[in-house]
Amino acid sequence: MKKITKTAIVVVFIIAIGVSFFAGSYIKEQEQIDSRLQRCHMLITFAIDKVENQDISDQDVMEALISN
Repeated sequence: MKKITKTAIVVVFIIAIGVSFFAGSYIKEQEQIDSRLQRCHMLITFAIDKVENQDISDQDVMEALISN
């Protein structure tokens, strides 16, 4: 009976470790997606501000807007 209990505890421990790795990976991925979305919004806002405040006929300004 003790061997079955020890085996069950080891199996539960291994499953818990696996679940924690998957949960950590999922949380990290969600944080990266949120960070990427935030940077995207920042660059779009930057481009809109540049269009509103500068002459976009200048080639350098146009290249900067396209690259963003």
